Amino acid sequence: MPDERFRGDPYVELGVTHDASDAQIKRRWRELAREHHPDRAAGDGEEAARLTRRMARINAAYDLLRNRLRRAAFAADRLIGLIVEFLGAALVLAETCILFAGVVSRYVFDSPLMW
Repeated sequence: MPDERFRGDPYVELGVTHDASDAQIKRRWRELAREHHPDRAAGDGEEAARLTRRMARINAAYDLLRNRLRRAAFAADRLIGLIVEFLGAALVLAETCILFAGVVSRYVFDSPLMW
């Protein structure tokens, strides 16, 4: 059974844009399946194993994107991740501003030149 949580970006794995249509995604999956199918290894066990791993990632990415509900959930998770990153950066910026304001106020108000 395939992993329910695809690790990484399935769009990158398939080499399609985030606004790709269902038909474009399917077409690209078929191209990659032809290119990376383990049967192309022609008896080379190491190459067959490599192609099997690659094909598993391609199939997992396609399984996620072809199901509209899973695709929407992936987009929502990605958006939430971006929002959390933004809020984290905003918090760091706010803390930096507070620290800077404290240093400036200490310099200005505790300075012997002010009095």
